[in-house]
Amino acid sequence: TKPMFPSEMCLSMAFCGMWVDPYFNFGQWDAYYHIRDLNRPVCIGLVTGGQGHWIVAYGTKTTGTYAWRNYWYAINDNGTMTSNSEYWWQAPWFIAYVRVYHS
Repeated sequence: TKPMFPSEMCLSMAFCGMWVDPYFNFGQWDAYYHIRDLNRPVCIGLVTGGQGHWIVAYGTKTTGTYAWRNYWYAINDNGTMTSNSEYWWQAPWFIAYVRVYHS
């Protein structure tokens, strides 16, 4: 199996009243503001244990100083990356994600 590409997610989620940006977006800062300002989740693409995987980030917080800010995401996961389904995850400096919208 393989993780879905954003364009595949866009087609499959359209029937659920959700729309996924069919293109990858990059950067922890942009994902943070998409969640915080628009109150919309993002799907973050990861590789864990040699397998591709998606996590859903639906909440945010920051720690650190203005010069060195750490971005944290409240994620929901199926247990592949975390020991339980809900978890605060600190994003690395580079992340790939897709924006999720709902009607």
